[in-house]
Amino acid sequence: MPLQMITDRPIASSLLSVIVAVAVSAEDIQSPRLNQLAAELDNGDRGAIETFWNEMAAKTTPLIEPLEADPNRVLLTVLWRGDASTQNVLLVGGLAAGHPLDNTLTQLRDTDVWYRTIVTGSDLRATYQFSPNDPM
Repeated sequence: MPLQMITDRPIASSLLSVIVAVAVSAEDIQSPRLNQLAAELDNGDRGAIETFWNEMAAKTTPLIEPLEADPNRVLLTVLWRGDASTQNVLLVGGLAAGHPLDNTLTQLRDTDVWYRTIVTGSDLRATYQFSPNDPM
């Protein structure tokens, strides 16, 4: 019996929520723009979140930033604007690879910003989708 309870979907979903909700330090964020946002939040600027989303709406997403070490590669960051009900966001499609847990977006601090940064070729063309609150 205990083995069945360990593999039960509700338990797995709650474990996933714990895994995804782990705080991310600035050193773990690859995107320079997200690092800037994290620094603004660390300085108490909560208005930086709305400024960020307005900027992303004007530029469209995904966020693409140069990779200084290699001009043929870029940092591609997919973004999801969550809300109070968002527990996880799964990346699905051409950018996703491997196990679903390897394709979850990370929540930036306690904000509505969910992201995943991928280092890829600057000539990548792909389609992708999001699956928010995915039971995996």
